[in-house]
Amino acid sequence: MEGSIEETVPSAPLIPGGGVAGTAPPQQQVRGSEPIKIGHGFGDYLKGGGYVIKRFLGGGGGLGTFYEAETREGNRVAVKALSLMPAWEDIQLFEREAQVLKNLSPHGIPEYVDFFEADSFYLVQKFPNGQSLEELVLKPGFGFSEKDIVDIALEVLRVLSYMESWRVVHGRIKPANIIVDSKSAKLEATWEGHVKVAGFGAVQDELMAPKVGASSSAGFETHGYMAPEQSQNRIVSQSDLYALGGTMLYLLSSRQPSDFLQKRLKIHFRDQVQMSGYLADVLEKLLEPAPEDRIQRAQDVISALRSPKLVVEVRTGAAVRPDATVVLAEGSVGVRLSLQQKPAWSKVSISATSSELVLEIPPRGLVSAGMFLVAFDVIWIGIICVFTVLTLVSSSPWTTLFSLPLWGAGLLLAQFTLKIIMARTRLQIVAGGAFSISWCIRGCLGGVTAHGQSQDLLGAKTVVDKGHVTMCQLLEGVKTHNFGGGGLSEVERVWIVEVINSFLFSVQNSHLNHQYLAQLSAAAFSP
Repeated sequence: MEGSIEETVPSAPLIPGGGVAGTAPPQQQVRGSEPIKIGHGFGDYLKGGGYVIKRFLGGGGGLGTFYEAETREGNRVAVKALSLMPAWEDIQLFEREAQVLKNLSPHGIPEYVDFFEADSFYLVQKFPNGQSLEELVLKPGFGFSEKDIVDIALEVLRVLSYMESWRVVHGRIKPANIIVDSKSAKLEATWEGHVKVAGFGAVQDELMAPKVGASSSAGFETHGYMAPEQSQNRIVSQSDLYALGGTMLYLLSSRQPSDFLQKRLKIHFRDQVQMSGYLADVLEKLLEPAPEDRIQRAQDVISALRSPKLVVEVRTGAAVRPDATVVLAEGSVGVRLSLQQKPAWSKVSISATSSELVLEIPPRGLVSAGMFLVAFDVIWIGIICVFTVLTLVSSSPWTTLFSLPLWGAGLLLAQFTLKIIMARTRLQIVAGGAFSISWCIRGCLGGVTAHGQSQDLLGAKTVVDKGHVTMCQLLEGVKTHNFGGGGLSEVERVWIVEVINSFLFSVQNSHLNHQYLAQLSAAAFSP
């Protein structure tokens, strides 16, 4: 990376905001209209002794300087200091970075600690363990397997998916800004929890992006990681997906994306890098020059990487986004869909043909919420019974009429409780017909919560709240229908969404010829 600290000191550890460790702090200086750099040395105190500087770490992509510091409690933190006399846009971005990091909570981001103003603006984060992907690739004898690369990408995608729910774009995804603790990952045989996304200096709200885009891309040494639209001061969530695609290509080839042949901004890599066909398909979708031609959401990419049999085409304006794979299984009568990746322990049942999908979610049972409702019902009805008896034996038995609304509320509450703990949820989608979401208790009590025409369905998605998948959502035009909120694990909810989107996509793309489907089937069941 020409002209960047990251190249001059390649062996130094990466810090959360981007950049790497150096050997000496910069000096305070003024060069014309350039900002004054904040200089701190070993032992300097910040915020009244709350933080003690231990060493200089490096530059921050034009927006500041980084230090390792220690708190009063002895914890290691990374401190980012904004240069004095910065542009107003830089101050906005710095404050935006602090606000976003304060609100973001997934384990894939170095934890926010503090933000304060003294001689300058300071942002404090926990110091992450590990090294950047860029460092590890340059390390002699070190390499990633394809499975490692996919697993690392999945961890980054979970962070990007969470950011999408906040309408936030990172803006600088690249190997230098992804920190991995390879030693811990090797010991635990998993990358989960050992991948951190740093470099939030360019973090933006999608709605603000057109206003601050120029500042966000300034000084960004891309080597092909920056999406084409960013050079035009436009940034969208798909820009991060493009950058992740470039990062994965770098890990697979040890070559910068800009080193590959490009035609009309399209990177051509298939004949130069060894990888699985499905992974090459995913990368091609991520590295499309136009954002509307890429896979649209981080969750879509997660689904494609988890279901590596078929990566579907992305069409501009398509009603259903391709969330998962549909593999045709060998069947006797008609075509039957075998929908992959069902959790082995799941009790959710699926019945799918080429024209109908039926999904049944079993009753929740007496889990914690159900037990609370049962206890509340018993107490409520007990109080009403006592009140009713007392009014009947009183001198004014007509006052018993006042208990009727209470009995009505009690019956409604009892029905709600029975529905929560005993109801079986059923989703049915008939191609070219209708869809419905209904519930039933042992075949004698039930109802329909949503219904409409299948052609109006846009797909399904998961609802994420504070980093957790809390329910499934069926999209019908501008309307949404929630289901699967209780009794299911997060993995099951993601799988159910994949199932629905796979079915809808297969229905809307029924023009695929039988020969192509036969090839998919053969590929799916080949050893």
